[in-house]
Amino acid sequence: MRRIPLVISLLAALLAGPALAMAAAGGSGGTSPTETTTTDTPPADDDNPCTGEGSEDLRCPNLIMGKPEDVYAQRGANRTLLRGGNRIINVGDGPMELRGRRKSPLRAFRMAVTQAIKKRSGGYLLRKTEGELFFKPIPGQYRYWKFVDAGALEIWTLDSSGKPLKRVRKSPKKVYCLRDLLRMSGPPSGSPRGRVYPGCSQDPNARRVTLGTSVGWIDRYPSSYYQQYVDVTGLKGEFAFVMIADPNDHLAESDEDDNTSYTRVRLPATRDGYLPGY
Repeated sequence: MRRIPLVISLLAALLAGPALAMAAAGGSGGTSPTETTTTDTPPADDDNPCTGEGSEDLRCPNLIMGKPEDVYAQRGANRTLLRGGNRIINVGDGPMELRGRRKSPLRAFRMAVTQAIKKRSGGYLLRKTEGELFFKPIPGQYRYWKFVDAGALEIWTLDSSGKPLKRVRKSPKKVYCLRDLLRMSGPPSGSPRGRVYPGCSQDPNARRVTLGTSVGWIDRYPSSYYQQYVDVTGLKGEFAFVMIADPNDHLAESDEDDNTSYTRVRLPATRDGYLPGY
């Protein structure tokens, strides 16, 4: 993912408010992802195989970030939080599959991540990444194995044309599950009808876990979710509420320039509730 340029127009009709077909809350509804296959290729280096030579032989994922939704201000005695929901959507040719392997010491609750990219001939290309899984504690829900730096929520100033110019605030939220939560209406070709990647593991003793988002599926987090905010205390004027998928470019995708979306808001909020968008 590259932050500049911010490509917002791609699939604009989709991002402005795609119709979602919700999957049932229980069960995977599909096949379980496999940890290994006899035709897997050994881990490649950290270059992007989805944009270079040989990419035509792969079914690469492409993550996009849906436009911020349900944006509102939460005011407290000493600070104001700008909350917003986000959607990480896979519109590529293949799944975004991440395979975690436990690091030492075990008490650190971290896993190294290998990205598994489907080959058109069968099997997977296994690509080592700089990313990690972390056993993230969520108040009232225990802990989950989630991918670190899967997404970012930020506040940016605007340039003279009204586009994001410079980051001034960022959210504490950067750890996401990556799962098949919702299926797009009218998904791309090759989208499975049922979930392949269910909710994240809560097993503290797990040595290996697999996370992922299938083609045509969405990992969505509502604005009320834990840490789903940016602290905007003291900010005045018009700003961009920016959301980015894979902000540190850990993952290989077929398009690295379409991971960002934003909406403009006016601060400070004069009351709790919804802020005007533009």
